[in-house]
Amino acid sequence: MALVRPDIMCGVCPTKANGFNYGAYTCNACKMFFRRSHTNPAEIHECVTDGNCVQLRDCRYCRFQQCLNIGMVIPKQLKPEITEIIQNLLYLDAHRNNTFSVYVSLDNLSLEDAIFSDSMKLTEKTPSYVPDYYDWSSMDHLAAIEFMKKFEFFKFLSKAEKRSFIKTSYIHIIVLCLAMRSVGLKSQEFVYPNGVDVFPKEIQVMFQKCPSVLADVRCPLVARIHELKVTREEFVLLTAIITCNPGNEAYTVFNQEIISKYQQAYTSALVQYCLHTYQQFGPTRVNDLLSLCFLLGKAFEGFGSVWTAYMVAQNDGKVKKLHTDFLKYFLD
Repeated sequence: MALVRPDIMCGVCPTKANGFNYGAYTCNACKMFFRRSHTNPAEIHECVTDGNCVQLRDCRYCRFQQCLNIGMVIPKQLKPEITEIIQNLLYLDAHRNNTFSVYVSLDNLSLEDAIFSDSMKLTEKTPSYVPDYYDWSSMDHLAAIEFMKKFEFFKFLSKAEKRSFIKTSYIHIIVLCLAMRSVGLKSQEFVYPNGVDVFPKEIQVMFQKCPSVLADVRCPLVARIHELKVTREEFVLLTAIITCNPGNEAYTVFNQEIISKYQQAYTSALVQYCLHTYQQFGPTRVNDLLSLCFLLGKAFEGFGSVWTAYMVAQNDGKVKKLHTDFLKYFLD
Protein backbone atom coordinates (compact mmCIF):
# COMPACT_ATOMS: atom_id res chain seq x y z
CA MET A 1 0.00 0.00 0.00
CA ALA A 2 1.32 3.45 -0.91
CA LEU A 3 1.74 6.08 1.76
CA VAL A 4 -0.54 9.11 1.31
CA ARG A 5 -0.25 12.74 2.31
CA PRO A 6 -2.00 13.55 5.60
CA ASP A 7 -4.34 16.04 3.85
CA ILE A 8 -5.91 13.48 1.49
CA MET A 9 -9.42 12.54 2.55
CA CYS A 10 -11.35 9.33 2.08
CA GLY A 11 -13.47 9.48 -1.07
CA VAL A 12 -16.38 7.76 0.68
CA CYS A 13 -16.64 9.30 4.15
CA PRO A 14 -15.28 12.51 5.76
CA THR A 15 -12.19 10.99 7.36
CA LYS A 16 -8.53 10.93 6.37
CA ALA A 17 -7.44 8.35 3.81
CA ASN A 18 -4.87 5.80 4.88
CA GLY A 19 -4.04 4.49 1.41
CA PHE A 20 -5.02 3.84 -2.19
CA ASN A 21 -7.44 0.94 -1.86
CA TYR A 22 -9.19 -0.89 -4.70
CA GLY A 23 -8.65 2.04 -7.08
CA ALA A 24 -9.38 5.03 -4.82
CA TYR A 25 -8.10 6.84 -1.74
CA THR A 26 -10.10 5.64 1.26
CA CYS A 27 -9.87 5.07 4.98
CA ASN A 28 -9.35 1.55 6.25
CA ALA A 29 -12.97 1.23 7.42
CA CYS A 30 -14.37 1.99 3.96
CA LYS A 31 -11.84 -0.33 2.36
CA MET A 32 -13.01 -3.19 4.57
CA PHE A 33 -16.67 -2.26 4.02
CA PHE A 34 -16.22 -2.42 0.24
CA ARG A 35 -14.50 -5.78 0.50
CA ARG A 36 -17.23 -7.23 2.76
CA SER A 37 -19.94 -5.88 0.47
CA HIS A 38 -18.54 -7.93 -2.41
CA THR A 39 -18.28 -11.01 -0.22
CA ASN A 40 -21.82 -10.66 1.20
CA PRO A 41 -23.92 -8.56 -1.24
CA ALA A 42 -27.12 -9.69 0.47
CA GLU A 43 -26.28 -7.34 3.36
CA ILE A 44 -26.85 -4.31 1.10
CA HIS A 45 -30.54 -3.40 1.29
CA GLU A 46 -32.43 -0.79 -0.73
CA CYS A 47 -32.02 2.75 0.60
CA VAL A 48 -35.09 4.11 2.44
CA THR A 49 -34.33 7.67 1.22
CA ASP A 50 -34.03 6.65 -2.43
CA GLY A 51 -30.25 7.15 -2.45
CA ASN A 52 -30.22 10.56 -0.79
CA CYS A 53 -28.61 9.71 2.55
CA VAL A 54 -26.36 12.37 4.07
CA GLN A 55 -24.59 10.10 6.56
CA LEU A 56 -23.23 7.43 4.23
CA ARG A 57 -21.94 5.24 7.04
CA ASP A 58 -25.52 4.83 8.27
CA CYS A 59 -26.70 3.39 4.93
CA ARG A 60 -24.91 0.47 3.35
CA TYR A 61 -26.59 1.02 0.01
CA CYS A 62 -25.51 4.66 -0.33
CA ARG A 63 -22.07 3.95 1.05
CA PHE A 64 -21.56 1.17 -1.48
CA GLN A 65 -22.81 3.37 -4.33
CA GLN A 66 -20.30 6.04 -3.35
CA CYS A 67 -17.54 3.41 -3.41
CA LEU A 68 -18.51 2.60 -6.99
CA ASN A 69 -18.84 6.29 -7.92
CA ILE A 70 -15.22 7.03 -6.97
CA GLY A 71 -13.96 4.08 -9.01
CA MET A 72 -13.45 1.33 -6.44
CA VAL A 73 -13.23 -2.15 -7.97
CA ILE A 74 -12.28 -5.55 -6.61
CA PRO A 75 -9.28 -6.79 -8.63
CA LYS A 76 -9.55 -10.11 -10.39
CA GLN A 77 -8.11 -13.12 -8.64
CA LEU A 78 -4.56 -14.13 -9.44
CA LYS A 79 -4.31 -16.71 -12.19
CA PRO A 80 -4.24 -20.27 -10.80
CA GLU A 81 -0.75 -20.87 -12.21
CA ILE A 82 0.60 -17.80 -10.36
CA THR A 83 -1.04 -18.92 -7.13
CA GLU A 84 0.44 -22.40 -7.60
CA ILE A 85 3.96 -20.98 -8.11
CA ILE A 86 3.69 -18.89 -4.95
CA GLN A 87 2.24 -21.72 -2.86
CA ASN A 88 5.00 -24.09 -3.97
CA LEU A 89 7.68 -21.57 -3.03
CA LEU A 90 6.02 -20.90 0.32
CA TYR A 91 6.10 -24.65 0.98
CA LEU A 92 9.81 -24.90 0.09
CA ASP A 93 10.62 -21.91 2.26
CA ALA A 94 8.65 -23.31 5.20
CA HIS A 95 10.70 -26.49 4.90
CA ARG A 96 13.91 -24.42 4.78
CA ASN A 97 12.89 -22.46 7.86
CA ASN A 98 11.98 -25.65 9.73
CA THR A 99 15.41 -27.12 8.99
CA PHE A 100 17.08 -23.93 10.21
CA SER A 101 14.97 -23.65 13.38
CA VAL A 102 14.67 -27.25 14.57
CA TYR A 103 18.01 -28.89 13.80
CA VAL A 104 21.71 -28.44 14.44
CA SER A 105 24.73 -29.89 12.66
CA LEU A 106 27.29 -31.44 14.98
CA ASP A 107 29.64 -32.29 12.09
CA ASN A 108 32.16 -29.94 10.55
CA LEU A 109 30.70 -30.18 7.04
CA SER A 110 32.29 -28.66 3.97
CA LEU A 111 30.48 -26.92 1.13
CA GLU A 112 31.07 -30.00 -1.03
CA ASP A 113 29.42 -32.18 1.62
CA ALA A 114 26.37 -29.92 1.66
CA ILE A 115 26.06 -29.81 -2.12
CA PHE A 116 26.49 -33.48 -2.94
CA SER A 117 25.23 -35.32 0.12
CA ASP A 118 21.82 -36.90 -0.43
CA SER A 119 21.02 -36.62 3.27
CA MET A 120 22.97 -34.60 5.80
CA LYS A 121 23.22 -35.83 9.37
CA LEU A 122 21.33 -33.29 11.46
CA THR A 123 20.38 -33.52 15.12
CA GLU A 124 17.14 -32.16 16.52
CA LYS A 125 17.83 -29.53 19.15
CA THR A 126 16.74 -30.29 22.70
CA PRO A 127 14.95 -27.60 24.75
CA SER A 128 18.07 -27.16 26.87
CA TYR A 129 20.41 -26.69 23.90
CA VAL A 130 21.52 -23.08 23.42
CA PRO A 131 22.82 -22.51 19.87
CA ASP A 132 25.77 -20.17 19.42
CA TYR A 133 26.78 -18.16 16.37
CA TYR A 134 28.41 -21.11 14.61
CA ASP A 135 25.34 -23.30 15.15
CA TRP A 136 22.95 -20.75 13.65
CA SER A 137 25.31 -19.79 10.84
CA SER A 138 25.99 -23.40 9.85
CA MET A 139 22.27 -24.15 9.73
CA ASP A 140 21.72 -21.01 7.64
CA HIS A 141 24.19 -22.42 5.12
CA LEU A 142 22.76 -25.94 5.13
CA ALA A 143 19.11 -24.87 5.00
CA ALA A 144 19.74 -22.45 2.11
CA ILE A 145 21.63 -25.07 0.11
CA GLU A 146 18.91 -27.65 0.79
CA PHE A 147 16.33 -25.10 -0.43
CA MET A 148 18.23 -24.55 -3.68
CA LYS A 149 18.57 -28.29 -4.29
CA LYS A 150 14.76 -28.63 -4.21
CA PHE A 151 14.37 -26.82 -7.54
CA GLU A 152 13.21 -29.34 -10.14
CA PHE A 153 16.02 -28.75 -12.63
CA PHE A 154 18.81 -29.30 -10.07
CA LYS A 155 18.77 -33.08 -10.47
CA PHE A 156 19.43 -32.74 -14.21
CA LEU A 157 22.60 -30.66 -13.78
CA SER A 158 26.06 -32.17 -14.04
CA LYS A 159 28.27 -32.27 -10.96
CA ALA A 160 30.18 -29.18 -12.07
CA GLU A 161 26.92 -27.37 -12.84
CA LYS A 162 25.46 -28.24 -9.44
CA ARG A 163 28.54 -26.89 -7.70
CA SER A 164 28.44 -23.68 -9.71
CA PHE A 165 24.66 -23.28 -9.28
CA ILE A 166 24.95 -23.40 -5.48
CA LYS A 167 28.06 -21.23 -5.26
CA THR A 168 26.59 -18.50 -7.45
CA SER A 169 23.64 -17.69 -5.20
CA TYR A 170 23.67 -19.51 -1.87
CA ILE A 171 25.25 -16.70 0.18
CA HIS A 172 22.80 -14.19 -1.29
CA ILE A 173 19.94 -16.51 -0.30
CA ILE A 174 21.37 -16.79 3.22
CA VAL A 175 21.64 -13.01 3.55
CA LEU A 176 18.12 -12.39 2.24
CA CYS A 177 16.66 -15.05 4.57
CA LEU A 178 18.65 -13.59 7.45
CA ALA A 179 17.28 -10.12 6.72
CA MET A 180 13.67 -11.30 6.47
CA ARG A 181 14.04 -13.33 9.66
CA SER A 182 15.51 -10.33 11.47
CA VAL A 183 12.52 -8.23 10.44
CA GLY A 184 10.26 -10.95 11.84
CA LEU A 185 12.21 -10.75 15.10
CA LYS A 186 11.47 -6.98 15.23
CA SER A 187 15.15 -6.18 14.87
CA GLN A 188 16.58 -3.21 12.99
CA GLU A 189 19.70 -5.17 12.05
CA PHE A 190 20.81 -8.69 11.17
CA VAL A 191 20.38 -10.95 14.18
CA TYR A 192 19.91 -14.63 14.93
CA PRO A 193 17.20 -15.94 17.30
CA ASN A 194 17.61 -15.15 20.99
CA GLY A 195 19.72 -12.11 20.15
CA VAL A 196 22.75 -14.06 18.90
CA ASP A 197 24.97 -11.76 16.85
CA VAL A 198 25.60 -12.47 13.16
CA PHE A 199 29.33 -12.14 13.81
CA PRO A 200 31.18 -14.42 16.27
CA LYS A 201 32.64 -12.94 19.45
CA GLU A 202 36.18 -12.93 18.08
CA ILE A 203 35.17 -10.69 15.16
CA GLN A 204 33.20 -8.39 17.45
CA VAL A 205 36.32 -8.00 19.61
CA MET A 206 38.50 -7.33 16.57
CA PHE A 207 36.22 -4.49 15.39
CA GLN A 208 35.26 -3.08 18.80
CA LYS A 209 37.15 0.16 18.10
CA CYS A 210 35.42 0.64 14.75
CA PRO A 211 31.87 -0.70 15.28
CA SER A 212 30.57 1.21 12.26
CA VAL A 213 32.23 -1.39 10.01
CA LEU A 214 29.96 -4.12 11.37
CA ALA A 215 26.95 -1.80 11.56
CA ASP A 216 27.32 -1.00 7.86
CA VAL A 217 26.93 -4.72 7.17
CA ARG A 218 24.17 -5.40 9.69
CA CYS A 219 21.70 -2.59 9.07
CA PRO A 220 20.93 -1.27 5.53
CA LEU A 221 19.16 -4.29 4.01
CA VAL A 222 17.07 -4.95 7.13
CA ALA A 223 16.07 -1.28 7.31
CA ARG A 224 14.92 -1.27 3.69
CA ILE A 225 12.88 -4.46 4.08
CA HIS A 226 11.27 -2.91 7.17
CA GLU A 227 10.50 0.22 5.16
CA LEU A 228 8.95 -1.67 2.25
CA LYS A 229 7.01 -4.06 4.49
CA VAL A 230 7.96 -6.95 2.22
CA THR A 231 5.36 -9.72 2.27
CA ARG A 232 6.15 -13.41 2.52
CA GLU A 233 4.96 -13.90 -1.05
CA GLU A 234 7.28 -11.19 -2.34
CA PHE A 235 10.15 -12.62 -0.34
CA VAL A 236 9.86 -16.15 -1.75
CA LEU A 237 9.46 -14.89 -5.31
CA LEU A 238 12.52 -12.66 -4.97
CA THR A 239 14.44 -15.56 -3.45
CA ALA A 240 13.52 -17.76 -6.43
CA ILE A 241 14.55 -15.06 -8.92
CA ILE A 242 17.95 -14.75 -7.24
CA THR A 243 18.36 -18.53 -7.05
CA CYS A 244 17.66 -19.10 -10.74
CA ASN A 245 20.56 -17.08 -12.08
CA PRO A 246 21.31 -18.24 -15.65
CA GLY A 247 24.44 -16.10 -16.03
CA ASN A 248 26.97 -18.83 -15.39
CA GLU A 249 29.58 -20.11 -17.84
CA ALA A 250 29.53 -23.56 -16.23
CA TYR A 251 26.08 -24.34 -17.65
CA THR A 252 25.47 -26.00 -20.97
CA VAL A 253 23.44 -23.85 -23.36
CA PHE A 254 20.42 -26.12 -22.82
CA ASN A 255 20.56 -25.93 -19.01
CA GLN A 256 21.20 -22.20 -19.14
CA GLU A 257 17.98 -21.78 -21.13
CA ILE A 258 16.05 -23.96 -18.67
CA ILE A 259 17.24 -21.93 -15.66
CA SER A 260 16.53 -18.70 -17.55
CA LYS A 261 12.94 -19.82 -18.19
CA TYR A 262 12.49 -20.55 -14.48
CA GLN A 263 13.77 -17.09 -13.62
CA GLN A 264 11.46 -15.50 -16.19
CA ALA A 265 8.49 -17.40 -14.75
CA TYR A 266 9.26 -16.22 -11.21
CA THR A 267 9.81 -12.64 -12.38
CA SER A 268 6.50 -12.71 -14.24
CA ALA A 269 4.79 -14.09 -11.12
CA LEU A 270 6.25 -11.25 -9.03
CA VAL A 271 5.00 -8.68 -11.55
CA GLN A 272 1.50 -10.22 -11.61
CA TYR A 273 1.40 -10.41 -7.81
CA CYS A 274 2.38 -6.75 -7.46
CA LEU A 275 -0.09 -5.58 -10.12
CA HIS A 276 -2.83 -7.54 -8.37
CA THR A 277 -1.92 -6.32 -4.88
CA TYR A 278 -0.88 -2.72 -5.53
CA GLN A 279 -2.81 -2.02 -8.74
CA GLN A 280 -1.42 1.12 -10.46
CA PHE A 281 1.51 1.18 -8.03
CA GLY A 282 2.46 -2.37 -9.03
CA PRO A 283 5.32 -1.43 -11.40
CA THR A 284 6.87 0.83 -8.76
CA ARG A 285 6.58 -1.96 -6.21
CA VAL A 286 8.38 -4.39 -8.54
CA ASN A 287 11.23 -1.91 -9.00
CA ASP A 288 11.47 -1.36 -5.23
CA LEU A 289 11.70 -5.10 -4.60
CA LEU A 290 14.27 -5.75 -7.32
CA SER A 291 16.35 -2.83 -6.01
CA LEU A 292 16.89 -4.89 -2.84
CA CYS A 293 19.38 -6.91 -4.89
CA PHE A 294 21.80 -3.96 -4.75
CA LEU A 295 21.70 -3.86 -0.93
CA LEU A 296 21.92 -7.64 -0.91
CA GLY A 297 25.11 -7.46 -2.94
CA LYS A 298 26.55 -4.83 -0.62
CA ALA A 299 25.79 -7.01 2.42
CA PHE A 300 27.45 -9.99 0.72
CA GLU A 301 30.57 -7.90 0.05
CA GLY A 302 30.50 -6.59 3.61
CA PHE A 303 30.37 -10.03 5.19
CA GLY A 304 33.15 -11.22 2.91
CA SER A 305 35.40 -8.26 3.65
CA VAL A 306 34.97 -8.56 7.42
CA TRP A 307 35.67 -12.28 7.41
CA THR A 308 38.67 -11.84 5.11
CA ALA A 309 40.16 -9.22 7.43
CA TYR A 310 39.66 -11.53 10.40
CA MET A 311 41.22 -14.56 8.71
CA VAL A 312 44.24 -12.53 7.57
CA ALA A 313 44.74 -11.12 11.08
CA GLN A 314 44.46 -14.40 12.97
CA ASN A 315 43.59 -17.89 11.91
CA ASP A 316 42.94 -19.66 15.20
CA GLY A 317 41.48 -22.81 13.67
CA LYS A 318 38.02 -22.31 15.19
CA VAL A 319 36.36 -21.40 11.90
CA LYS A 320 34.21 -24.16 10.40
CA LYS A 321 34.72 -25.52 6.90
CA LEU A 322 31.53 -23.91 5.60
CA HIS A 323 32.93 -20.49 6.52
CA THR A 324 36.38 -21.07 5.03
CA ASP A 325 34.73 -22.41 1.86
CA PHE A 326 32.67 -19.21 1.67
CA LEU A 327 35.85 -17.15 1.91
CA LYS A 328 37.49 -19.16 -0.87
CA TYR A 329 34.44 -18.47 -3.03
CA PHE A 330 34.40 -14.78 -2.06
CA LEU A 331 38.08 -14.34 -2.94
CA ASP A 332 37.88 -16.19 -6.28
